[in-house]
Amino acid sequence: MSETRVIFMGTPIFAAEILEHLAGLDLNIVASVSQPDRPVGRKRIIEKTPVHLISEKLGITCVQPNNIKDAVEDITSYKPDIIITCAYGQIIPDAILNNPKCGAFNIHASLLPALRGGAPIHKSIMYGHDETGITIMEMVSKMDAGDMILKRSIPITNSHTTETLEKELIEEAKLAITEALPSLIDMTYKAEKQDETLVTYAFNISKEEEFISFDRDYDTVSAHIRSLIDRPVGFGLINDMKLKIHAIHETKDTYKADNGLIIGKHDGGLGVVIDNRILVLDQVQPVGKKVMSGLDYINGAGKQLIKVRFE
Repeated sequence: MSETRVIFMGTPIFAAEILEHLAGLDLNIVASVSQPDRPVGRKRIIEKTPVHLISEKLGITCVQPNNIKDAVEDITSYKPDIIITCAYGQIIPDAILNNPKCGAFNIHASLLPALRGGAPIHKSIMYGHDETGITIMEMVSKMDAGDMILKRSIPITNSHTTETLEKELIEEAKLAITEALPSLIDMTYKAEKQDETLVTYAFNISKEEEFISFDRDYDTVSAHIRSLIDRPVGFGLINDMKLKIHAIHETKDTYKADNGLIIGKHDGGLGVVIDNRILVLDQVQPVGKKVMSGLDYINGAGKQLIKVRFE
């Protein structure tokens, strides 16, 4: 496969890990394509995308168009035999997808046709799924709608966060693309159409979804919080004050009270009642403060909130 000319298209850490893995295989990666570097933080310092950083480390040219439609000639000039994409972030036009002789293929972090879109890992936890996985698929200009070539699945537990699940899925993605590559390159793979009646979507997390309502069942609240760890981090409201929740753990301990009631210290953190059962907030962040343990919070400023309810 060493003569196979590959263009890789992706942007976040997940994609960067896959690019680094592909670079260790017998492939000729002629270029990468990433979203543009963007300003971050209060000082608006330009930060390179993870794929840009890995490309520099590997000595791979990284193309970063604001609009992929404006870069068709630039990208196709590399004469790729195959294009591999993973969480690129823009719909790729047919003029690029149809250019390589072997085709263009995507690594998607869900078991399609479930959870098409940009936040499949977050939403697989948020929606209470008991499994997720990786799908290798043909690329088409419609979002995540191509024919499926290979799947690998893993279970989701009640201790998974988006951060921990993503790490497991990255490893599954490496195995999946390594297994699929030979048949993609020699064009002997078999593909299966997606059942459009089973399609669900995983759009990017909205500002509204960052709010954690405690007035729901235990599993739903726990899953919602865990789905936002470590980004973008969900928050609850207490007396109209935001409290970000960075880490939790579930318990079997019971306490008869209204949902959202803060009971004080419990099991090394801050105890909150949901469905007459206690959920422990291990790490929290009040507005304008650093992340702290739930125990430190309830011993300090949060002490006045004992017997107060999350909204």
